Order: sequence, then C-alpha cells, then structure tokens
Amino acid sequence: MTDFHERQEARRLRYLARAKKARADAQARFHSRAAQELEQAAGSPILIGHHSEGRHRRLFERRRREMRAGFALQKKAEHYERRAKSIGKGRIATEDPDAVALLTAKLKAAESQHPDSGQETHSSGQARPASRAPRLRRRARRRTPARGPDGK
Repeated sequence: MTDFHERQEARRLRYLARAKKARADAQARFHSRAAQELEQAAGSPILIGHHSEGRHRRLFERRRREMRAGFALQKKAEHYERRAKSIGKGRIATEDPDAVALLTAKLKAAESQHPDSGQETHSSGQARPASRAPRLRRRARRRTPARGPDGK
C-alpha cells in the first residue's frame, strides 16, 4: 500500500471514529439526567402558581435542549459516516500514484462518447460555428439604444 493510500485509509478511520463518538454523545444526551427526572415526574401536570412551577418548566426546557443536542449529534454522526464512505470515490487526486492511468481511462471514455472530437452539428447535419459570441454581441449592440454625451 502506498503512502497516498495509507493516508486515505487513515482519514477514513478518523471520520469513522468521529462518527462513533458523535453517536455515543447523542445517546448520552437522549438518556441524560433530565430525561430520567422527567420520567419520574411523568403524568404530573405543571402546577400553575405553585412554588414548583418554575422548576417543572425548567425541567421540560432542559429536556428539550438535550433532545435537540442529541439530534444535532446524530446528524453530525451521519455526516461523518457519509464522508468516510465517500473517501476515494470522488475526484482523481494528483497525489495518487495511479492518477495518470485513471485520467487516461477517463479521457478515453469521454472520447468514445463523442466520436466527432467536439464538432457540434445542427439537426440538419451542418457543423455549427465554433463560437456564437460575436453574433450575440452584434445583436445586443443593435438592441441597445444610442446614448448621448451625458450617458442618458
């Protein structure tokens, strides 16, 4: 295995480790102390005006924050898993020792799809001009109203 492939594998393993840590942190958030306290208080309504009302509301708010943080960590874990899965499947890296062979194969595949070597044709079979830009500029000039010395 070359140095390039070793670095790629190391990066993939780092992403997987980050995903595993984020998943564990998410589970910890889902099963936090706030969740346990809320399970104990389950079914009891918030007593409006009672001295325990503030504590009860704070408990619900704490649980809501923990759940949001847990979902954010789950999303982060999915992100790192996608990153780990995609390593080595995207672009052709210049550091890759097989880059020349991969680029040559990609070029041959592209040439086989376009046998006319870039020569575009109309539906009538005639070749299109190389660039339509000069014609378009002339048309734009004709459409633009003449301006006076003050620019109006």
